[in-house]
Amino acid sequence: MVFNSYIPVNLKRQADGSMVCQCPACAQEGRDLRGKNHLKIFPSGRFNCVVDDSIEHKNRIKQILEID
Repeated sequence: MVFNSYIPVNLKRQADGSMVCQCPACAQEGRDLRGKNHLKIFPSGRFNCVVDDSIEHKNRIKQILEID
């Protein structure tokens, strides 16, 4: 996954090859401000927020990350 202008906060690689970082949508909503790593990015490029897995939240993440 390539981030256009977004710089991931607290990005960490996991043993399974996935990465976790602050969820930008949660951060904009005032959550995950301490970088508790709500966003999980899988090696396939799929991602999900461990706090809010709704379509609306995923669409907000896509908008912030500037991905289709």
